[in-house]
Amino acid sequence: MNRKIYTFRNKCIEEENLELNDGTTKIFLNATGTIGEIDSEIKNFLEYVETGKVEGNFTCKVDNRLKELKNREETGAEYMTLELWLQDAKDESVFTEKLENLKHLMKKMHMNIEEAMGILEVPEEDKAKYKSALEKE
Repeated sequence: MNRKIYTFRNKCIEEENLELNDGTTKIFLNATGTIGEIDSEIKNFLEYVETGKVEGNFTCKVDNRLKELKNREETGAEYMTLELWLQDAKDESVFTEKLENLKHLMKKMHMNIEEAMGILEVPEEDKAKYKSALEKE
């Protein structure tokens, strides 16, 4: 929804005014969001995530820590593994979202799989993966 920040608390689905009140809050930041006001340190951090530009105390600390971790031999492999894991998680999220959109188009718009994949511009090399996932359901 293009917000810079999303804040969630645990609420009861059946009783929308009933909160769990366990003190937890989940915050999601969107580096490319344009809607909403955010603290300058968070703004600097999001710009750092997006561009790598270091500005502000917190971002400077994050950047220094990352450089330290990358330079340490014993954590170099762990860092690379984390990077691969994060990319895999991102790829899986994109796949799941596109798969849901395909199902929606097929059901609501009465499209076949090829038409739906055309609308969503699924790359040719990914079509078999989506077809296989849809056949399993």
